[in-house]
Amino acid sequence: MDCTVWTTKSCNLNCKYCYEHENKETGNMNIDVEDKTLEHIKKMIIESNEDTHNIQFHGGEPLLNFKLIKRYVEEIEKIKGNSTIKYGMTTNGTIWGQEIEDFFRKYKDSFSGYISISLDGDCKTHNKNRILKNGEGSFDMAVETGQKMKAIFNWLRCRVTVAPNTVESLFGNVKYLVDLGFKQISIAFDFFSKEWNENHISIIEEQYEKTINYWKKENLQIEISLVDEVIKKREAIGRCYPSKHFYIDGLIYPCTMTVGLKEFNIGNIEDGIDERRVEDIIKISSTDNGECEKCNNKKACSSNRCKLINKVITGGYYTPPTINCVLENIQIKSRRKFKEILA
Repeated sequence: MDCTVWTTKSCNLNCKYCYEHENKETGNMNIDVEDKTLEHIKKMIIESNEDTHNIQFHGGEPLLNFKLIKRYVEEIEKIKGNSTIKYGMTTNGTIWGQEIEDFFRKYKDSFSGYISISLDGDCKTHNKNRILKNGEGSFDMAVETGQKMKAIFNWLRCRVTVAPNTVESLFGNVKYLVDLGFKQISIAFDFFSKEWNENHISIIEEQYEKTINYWKKENLQIEISLVDEVIKKREAIGRCYPSKHFYIDGLIYPCTMTVGLKEFNIGNIEDGIDERRVEDIIKISSTDNGECEKCNNKKACSSNRCKLINKVITGGYYTPPTINCVLENIQIKSRRKFKEILA
């Protein structure tokens, strides 16, 4: 059983690339929704035949509602029986304290491998986009919290968002984060930006090449998503199956990108899942993008799989974000180019 709990929609940052932009909502789950969501999740765990369950806490900044996270973990641990529960969360690194630290130390095995901090690289890069409400950068707080989290989680994941105004520094920032001691670096490009253009293609290719050469030369025993995408064999990823994202208002959504957009909700905590809506999404996801018909990579491409993300970003289920096609083609080109040195 996999699910995500949106602890809050509030955030204390004002990131320039935030995909919610001017439509940001605020607020936490009220106690009624919180209670019913918890009971719903506990019921799913108890009735499930699976041995392992994954529960993500999301936001907003999830630690703004730390009391919910603490309550859910403590109560779920009481009823899990012989099941293994893995919890996950991504934080912006601006909220920390002794109570939070003590909590994560107590449950570190349950969070280990599934917890991330958002840090885009060095101070200059990070503060270009990840800013506080008053316009000041959040770098110092994020680095300080990151070091405290690494003292608890040996494999703390660092999540890096790459935007058009930071892409030229991608390799340098990967190296910076490796030097900081991160062993797992997950790189995500800002698909929502309309500032990507053809001039960025050669820049991205160069950054891929530098990063892969660095990883190989230094024989790094760390995970860098950009490298993994190139060196690992690409498998068909199949169609998209809706997950369960429990939102602050009690509605249930199929994935992160659709949360809060009511046209995509697939149920609620009162009535459960609307299976007809789920089948509709599966049907939409089972049809290939028209313009991808002749692409040799379509079975392994996320844009041909994630039709809801296409819809949210481009307005069409079968129209992928241009930057995603660029990245997929760069990965194919890189696999060919580096086949020998990565063998």
